Amino acid sequence: DHPDFLKNKLYPLDFSSDFKLINQLQKIPENIDVLVHCAASTNVDQCEEEIHNTYMVNSIGPGILTNWAKQRKIPLIYLSTDFVFEGNLDGNHEHTLPNPKGHYSQSKYWGEMACSKYSNSTILRWTPLLHCFKLHHHPVGLVNRILSATQKGSKLTLFNDKTISPVSSLTIAYTILQQRQNPILHVNSSKSLSVHQLATVVLNRFGLTNRHYCSKFPI
Repeated sequence: DHPDFLKNKLYPLDFSSDFKLINQLQKIPENIDVLVHCAASTNVDQCEEEIHNTYMVNSIGPGILTNWAKQRKIPLIYLSTDFVFEGNLDGNHEHTLPNPKGHYSQSKYWGEMACSKYSNSTILRWTPLLHCFKLHHHPVGLVNRILSATQKGSKLTLFNDKTISPVSSLTIAYTILQQRQNPILHVNSSKSLSVHQLATVVLNRFGLTNRHYCSKFPI
């Protein structure tokens, strides 16, 4: 369900097909002030298996939307990911050269490159705070999954060679509303942790020990 003010103002876009996407974009009215592109294929494990769809959604799609925004002469804001960097995020900045690892990271970086060809675009690199709690492709939530497995005596495989620095959607919304004319912006919290380190922090709060396996990203 959607609020009443959005009635007759929603235009579905199918990123699985470039022809469908281009056709659907033509049906959107002219009175658009800004394009915020937040659609993506984000299930890292699934991205490694469904490679064609991953690049279709995360790389080809942003290129099509960039051309659309450029034709209409409106600003484009592309929500990318800090996963375009390998290893520890600490010390990274907007001029740090990305080193994507895995199809998810590589496809998002190619999406960045497509958007960067438009002078009136901004790329935001971030990790949603909801990644730690509940997402569509992880309905149980990372924190609950870690707690549940620990209590059952099961061991998960959690990567420890790649850190994340999650922030809330409100932080991203505030950043967008500031309308800063930066080609690339990093939006992050005060420190970064690997998923295995995050598990340790969470379990310590409950007086539990982290006995889960360490792994390399992508799993």
